[in-house]
Amino acid sequence: MLLGEKGLGMVLLLGAPYILFFTLFRYSRKILQGFEKISQASMVKVIFDIGKLVFAVVLVAAGFQAEGGIIGYVLGASVSSLVGLALVYRKYSKTDNVPIETGLRRRIFEYSVPLTITQAAGRLDRRIDTVLVGFFLTPVAVSYYVISKQVVIFVQKPAAALGFTLSPAFAAEKAANNNKKLSKMFELSVVNFLLFYIPAAAGLVLISEPLVTIVFGLKYSGAIPVIQVFSLYLILSSGNRVMANVLDFLGKAKARAYAKGAVSLLNVVLNVALIPRIGVVGAAYSTVAAQMLYAIYNMHLVSSDVSIRYEYVARSMTKILVITSVMTLVVLILRNEITGWISLFIVIAAAVIVWGGLSITAGLLNRQMIPN
Repeated sequence: MLLGEKGLGMVLLLGAPYILFFTLFRYSRKILQGFEKISQASMVKVIFDIGKLVFAVVLVAAGFQAEGGIIGYVLGASVSSLVGLALVYRKYSKTDNVPIETGLRRRIFEYSVPLTITQAAGRLDRRIDTVLVGFFLTPVAVSYYVISKQVVIFVQKPAAALGFTLSPAFAAEKAANNNKKLSKMFELSVVNFLLFYIPAAAGLVLISEPLVTIVFGLKYSGAIPVIQVFSLYLILSSGNRVMANVLDFLGKAKARAYAKGAVSLLNVVLNVALIPRIGVVGAAYSTVAAQMLYAIYNMHLVSSDVSIRYEYVARSMTKILVITSVMTLVVLILRNEITGWISLFIVIAAAVIVWGGLSITAGLLNRQMIPN
């Protein structure tokens, strides 16, 4: 009733079990991550992603509309949570009567509070802008914004995987006082991250128009400028996702929680100020500004624990910008030839080949890193 959409009531009611099953899914996956069982944690995530997609599509196609979609999410979360809990129980339920360390429960609770605040603020940060676009503008503007964000979220997946994989390894190296190895790991992850996401953001700006019109249709062309603004958000948000996982495992969750909460509130204020004035693009500008401040603070937190050779990162950054410039030139030359799915794929493939070849030549990408 508050949003003026009474039809949402049944969808919310049917989606209530999702809170339970998604929580259990996340719990089991984090336990597996903490024990560095990355392949098993990834398998649980794949089951969740594929399950919710298949169930949702089948139920919507069967005529159950939005209600079918949310039930599909519930089913996907329930299956993945059961698999995850089964893996955790089978491998880690036997403790051999190891006594619980004094004060451990209290420390777990104290560390969980800032993590809870951070994740709640993250959810607010990722969702409230969409709600505000709908409140101030129209459902059509919401569709432009959601499409743009979904494109960015899809491209962010490698960053999420990198942060998830590296986090327990960082914690292990810190516990062993291997500060030199810890620093090299972080430097390498930063360079690899920038090597992927700076060219990806540049390419997204250049192909946003044909991408939207071919994939979603000409009627969604209003999403094009939003995607172009979000190209910078892609770099910032992906970097934050990598650093956030690392910071939590390095014991910096409380400091990150305060920063995340402040940035989320700033994002709301900027959205309220800019959306009525410049429309849906204002929401994108607000999100980018908030993410930039959050990235700067996260980098400060990491550097307080990890020694970073900034000259090494700067040299690598120069090479990455040169590679991006050459790749951009290739895309600019070929962009006008995009007329459909096949030509779009060919242009993207050409850009990837140029990027990969130059990255190997520059010594930033090792051939052994490329899957067969």
